[in-house]
Amino acid sequence: MMNMNAENENKNIIGSTVTDIQYFNSYTWRKEWVRPYESIFSILRNFCKVNTLNGRKALHLFGLRQTNNVSVFCPGLMMLSDSTAKPDCYQTLYDHLLPEWYLNQTFIFRKRGTEEKEAVQINNTIMYCPECMKENYHSLLHNVIGAQICPFHKIKLVQTDLLYATSSLYIDLRNKFEQWNVANSILPCERTIKMSFYNQIQTPEYDYFLPVVRTTHFKADYRHQIDILIGAECKASRVITVTACNDTPAEFDQKFTEWFNSMQIPYDILKDDNRFLIPKSLLNHRLHFPQYYIDRYLLYKIYKSAKRMKLKHFLRRNSELLYVGDMNMDISYKQKTLIFCSFIYAIVSCERLHGSLRADWVDNKDSLFNNQRKIQDMHLSYLGADMPEHFSIISDVNGINIALRILDDQYDFLYDEYERLAYINETINGYIGWKDIHLPEYYVTRIKGCTDFRIYRFERP
Repeated sequence: MMNMNAENENKNIIGSTVTDIQYFNSYTWRKEWVRPYESIFSILRNFCKVNTLNGRKALHLFGLRQTNNVSVFCPGLMMLSDSTAKPDCYQTLYDHLLPEWYLNQTFIFRKRGTEEKEAVQINNTIMYCPECMKENYHSLLHNVIGAQICPFHKIKLVQTDLLYATSSLYIDLRNKFEQWNVANSILPCERTIKMSFYNQIQTPEYDYFLPVVRTTHFKADYRHQIDILIGAECKASRVITVTACNDTPAEFDQKFTEWFNSMQIPYDILKDDNRFLIPKSLLNHRLHFPQYYIDRYLLYKIYKSAKRMKLKHFLRRNSELLYVGDMNMDISYKQKTLIFCSFIYAIVSCERLHGSLRADWVDNKDSLFNNQRKIQDMHLSYLGADMPEHFSIISDVNGINIALRILDDQYDFLYDEYERLAYINETINGYIGWKDIHLPEYYVTRIKGCTDFRIYRFERP
């Protein structure tokens, strides 16, 4: 009985030497050595230093043996690893290395799946701060894609070619000069910076964080996600609040349909097209696919713009065409009709709207206009392809609401930008004028405990 109490007490003492599993008997670790926002790469690096191990050997101690030929992103480690990628396999490591507060602080980083667009985007190679590394410290915030400055020391981060993976945790007692050799790092007892220094950064407690950045028109750099993570949302050019929707899929679908019909748009873009429909037997339990709602909302935005331009018959009622001339020309900013028509060409997939817009360059699939458009890539109608296939935390109804709010903002932003460029330059080319427009970055977030979502828009400088 006495021994059992001693064992239980030993398990609960923070900073004790790990002794409650037999093969940890000869290894030393104190949970109080873990610093705020420290990456598990850094924590394991310190563990390896204290116990003279390499990274793979350290993982073996926690039952994480090599299972892959190449390193893949592991949400449980928040970096690349050639060990198992299943999050539930890391509990032993968490129990023995991490203080209780750590998992709450790093929650959003562990929500990233193996798919590219599911959450916080992480560099696959190590980014580090030279001053932090003197303390054998690497932060999760250093390796967020888009981070350029250390949030603690305010100095430029250094980009390396070293893989951000457990395989980069190696030890060589013979090499006394190589920077990334664990043997050349300092021990926890040699640190000079106090724990409070790293608490100067207070990240919001997000339970949902989704970058919605288009990757087809200029390569996405995710440069602003670090601003959201460290609480610098004030840098956003616009903040959109989306109230959580409690409707069932059937209720949402009915309300959307009633709203769309009330707009009295002369042509329903998909009324004879079943590509985006699901069997009626499922409609009581599920929504239409997101593209169903996106296409109809985009058609509403186009009709609204056309009506404002007194071109409401721009949407087809019959086979008659509205000839707007050759788009391969410089259009004066005073020619509002052609500005509008060329804008629709610039941001909408002509193939998707074929048969619903009354313009010769849209209707003729064999025209040079359409052939060239196929290789262009600013298509708001394909926003659905830029959203994750599943909204894993939020309901499908809220996911559709968020997508529509982003689409609404994208359309207005791009229309204003297109007109602005035409005004500044006095003309804009109907074929290639859109290339001077940069799509903004959007980040969908929700603070833990809140029901509403906030979307932050950042524009390229």
